[in-house]
Amino acid sequence: MHRSRLLGHLSAFVLTPTLLATGLTLVPAPASARTHYVNRVTNGEFERGTTGWAAGTARTHLRVVRAGSSRVAELSTVHASTVALTDRPRAVRASIRGQRFVASAWVRAIRPGRNGQTGRMAIRQARRHGRDVVGSSPFRVGRSWKRVSVAVYAAGPGSRIEVRLLAGLRHGQRLQVDHVKVLGSVGRVAPAPRPRSSAPMALPAKVVALYYMMWGNSGSPRLRSIPAGVNVVNLAFLQGDRPSIVGWGAQGQRSFLADARALRARGVRIVASVGGGGGQVNIADRRGFIAGVMALNAKLPLDGLDWDLERTAMGASDVVYISKRLKQLRGPAFSITMAPNGSNIDHYRAVAVQLQRARALNLIGQQFYDAVVSPQAAKGRIDQLVRAGIPPSRISIGMMVGPTSHYWTVDESVTAVRHIKGAYPGVRGGYLWESSRTGTADWVHRVGALLRR
Repeated sequence: MHRSRLLGHLSAFVLTPTLLATGLTLVPAPASARTHYVNRVTNGEFERGTTGWAAGTARTHLRVVRAGSSRVAELSTVHASTVALTDRPRAVRASIRGQRFVASAWVRAIRPGRNGQTGRMAIRQARRHGRDVVGSSPFRVGRSWKRVSVAVYAAGPGSRIEVRLLAGLRHGQRLQVDHVKVLGSVGRVAPAPRPRSSAPMALPAKVVALYYMMWGNSGSPRLRSIPAGVNVVNLAFLQGDRPSIVGWGAQGQRSFLADARALRARGVRIVASVGGGGGQVNIADRRGFIAGVMALNAKLPLDGLDWDLERTAMGASDVVYISKRLKQLRGPAFSITMAPNGSNIDHYRAVAVQLQRARALNLIGQQFYDAVVSPQAAKGRIDQLVRAGIPPSRISIGMMVGPTSHYWTVDESVTAVRHIKGAYPGVRGGYLWESSRTGTADWVHRVGALLRR
């Protein structure tokens, strides 16, 4: 079971994903075989019970239990809640600028859900002067032990390196933790090089996406004013033969590109959506299609391509070839997503299966707004995707808010998401059509919070 037992003095905080902007770097441990590391925590194997450790939330129940011949920490809760393990009473302190710390733990779930147990190992560098540096590393575990880790470079002497291990549990579920360590380098370690700013960012662990109409007369708000809870923006649309962006909104190209760069700098993914309700695209001309996408990428680094072909022939072999080729050109983090509607979902599902087999599908989410769709009917469509071999982690929920019968209100969106996630808690997220509509901010605030769970 044990390689070396895992958690020791962790202290911590929930982290925000601003790593590159603030200087925190998530890296595997350790950086070099020639770098010497010393474990800075005690009782990481819980042989002295919970000494040095504490529950990180009011609803967390922390105890030490036997697991074979070893003792492990076990987190649980009476009510569905986020549980957390933190170190007490003191955090690890850095001695010099550039000192590298790697926090790690072995974790496993007792009675995990169908898609495993998700959690997060978080780390904060609390500085004497200046802003704190925060970040986190998500994980998904089952019944077997799995190592999780996160790392940071000290900004200066005296910085506190504080860690927290978190997971969302229901009553009856438990998270076990063992062999906690915080390894500190002896001396300064040069940070790993940062990725190029033009490199694609992979989809977030939980997606809250917003379509943004690009026509100059579409009424879309200025790009930088979209709600902060959005982590993926789908630009609607690329059209034509070769495809090109239909416009730059009312703000113009220079202003739009500046806003897009600012969003990407804070971690918002920019995805090009191709097609649309009346958009003609020729994907049989594979080279021309790819050239059109890469021409936009030269102006604005893209993090993915969204297939939304509704009035264009959609050959499966063309879609698979183009998707794989774009991933080769942009890198494996480049995402391929799909947004079928009710009239073409059967064809899209068949294409999605081929993309999944080719390891090129990242997400598919049906538009549940082109007809009256109940939460039960929406779940039924997701049932079909799952039965076809698409895992919930590659499925999202398409929504549109409005007063007409075939759109959901924000309240109805909340009900539908709860119903679907009750059956499929591992659903990756959802999207909203589109940014100019009344209720967008409320949807991002309320529905986005459910999607991120």
